[in-house]
Amino acid sequence: VLRKATQDAGRIAGFNVIDIINEPTAATLAYAWMKGELGRPDLKHEEKTILVYDLGGGTFDVTVVRYTPTQFRVLATDGDVMLGGLDWSRRIVDHVSEQFKRKFGVDPRDNAETMLTLAQECENAKRSLSEAAQVPVNVYYEGKSLTVGLSRTDFERMTSDLIQRTKDTTELVMQQAGISAGELNE
Repeated sequence: VLRKATQDAGRIAGFNVIDIINEPTAATLAYAWMKGELGRPDLKHEEKTILVYDLGGGTFDVTVVRYTPTQFRVLATDGDVMLGGLDWSRRIVDHVSEQFKRKFGVDPRDNAETMLTLAQECENAKRSLSEAAQVPVNVYYEGKSLTVGLSRTDFERMTSDLIQRTKDTTELVMQQAGISAGELNE
């Protein structure tokens, strides 16, 4: 249904839509093209196998492709439309909100405006944990404030089930493609 809607939107916009491809496949095509490894019959016929792990804000996709300078083939693709980076951010929101609720008896998630601010604060904390071992997360609600320290270790622990879901999907795609990790070039 979504693919058809995308094709229809392209036609309405005046494009001659032949087909559409999944986002990870498009990313791999662009990657190989930018490296100068695609569309080049003058290059040596060297085959590469690449796995694309695409964890977006709202969805997760994995694709395994094999290509040469003149050929491009998707070996397998799958994903989880109910898993994305926002799920990691929500875990932080829930963690700090529960601490705030325990301390003050009110839940900052009950107020839409506070929730927007808190969601942004938690998104920033998530990104900062890529480089920092610990970050502060500030919560302000009903004249009360709380700073919750969040370590990368705690964050990884509270999201380990989400990571496992991406691992499971990745392993499934590799199995469907009939390849092992050692066969991947990138």
